[in-house]
Amino acid sequence: MAKLESQPVRFEQEIKVPESGKRKARIAKLAVRFSMVNLRVPYRFDNRDPLPVYAVYATEIDCPEGETPWSGCF
Repeated sequence: MAKLESQPVRFEQEIKVPESGKRKARIAKLAVRFSMVNLRVPYRFDNRDPLPVYAVYATEIDCPEGETPWSGCF
């Protein structure tokens, strides 16, 4: 995760966050970062090289006071 967090913000995107439990519905502004990462192959396939994939990390910026900022890694 540290590699993704250290990447520059590539773009910002607004999303609709639905009401859920204690969270109020709102429009969240996300900072989106991405990078190529290598996934280790399961041990039973030890003769294979790591699998290169792109990982995307999005975090909410300017979160309203009293709310938990939204974040996710894909």
